[in-house]
Amino acid sequence: MDVGPLKFYKYVNEQLLADDKDTLAKLMPFIRRATYQINHNSTNEDTILYRGMNLNEQQQDFFRIGKFFRFPGFTATTAKKHIARSFGKTLFEIHVSAPCHQVINMANISYFREEEEWLFSPYSRFRVKDKTKELIILQSTDDSSDTDEQSCANDADKNESTDSEDHNSDDDEEYHSHNNEEHKSSGDENISNDSRCDEEDLSDNTDNRSSDNSSDHNSNNDEQNSSYDSDEKSSNDE
Repeated sequence: MDVGPLKFYKYVNEQLLADDKDTLAKLMPFIRRATYQINHNSTNEDTILYRGMNLNEQQQDFFRIGKFFRFPGFTATTAKKHIARSFGKTLFEIHVSAPCHQVINMANISYFREEEEWLFSPYSRFRVKDKTKELIILQSTDDSSDTDEQSCANDADKNESTDSEDHNSDDDEEYHSHNNEEHKSSGDENISNDSRCDEEDLSDNTDNRSSDNSSDHNSNNDEQNSSYDSDEKSSNDE
């Protein structure tokens, strides 16, 4: 396998999404080490990060206000809005409240330092705060914190069609697309029990970014997560 920073990053993400037991077993030392670094180098300042993607109407519908969800793979973001916009027409604005143990500032070690990259560990948890056709506002929420649970009801008032299960962390959904043959992850316990953070992946444009660090995820609550129905899976994000 031809391994470079981008190819290896893409390969690891693909395996997390494919959830192949044998392959993940070989990648576990790397994933656990990377996740440990993320968990123990958490940000101590509130920050806003951005991620650009191209979403079709069906994909847009997945992000209902009040919904809790997870990105299965490593999720690269940037502190620069204009950089994120270059990756897609839909902009994700991700609010991170300190301390947050599921994201790390990669600006000084990223392959693309000019992007001011921040990396979320696999199965990081988010809540949809607000949305328009071109902007989706997310709140990064550690599983160890219930702050977002308390404010969720207020956000839900903005969308009467939001299902009550979207407010329950036990019913977190995973976002998937057909890009890179992504599919639901039914064996999250194989990824790691050491990480504090669960995660869910929007991995379409993530593959265009690099991370020398990767992350692992906390499977303590993954058995409770509901899988995103295959009928709702999206077409190529790219």
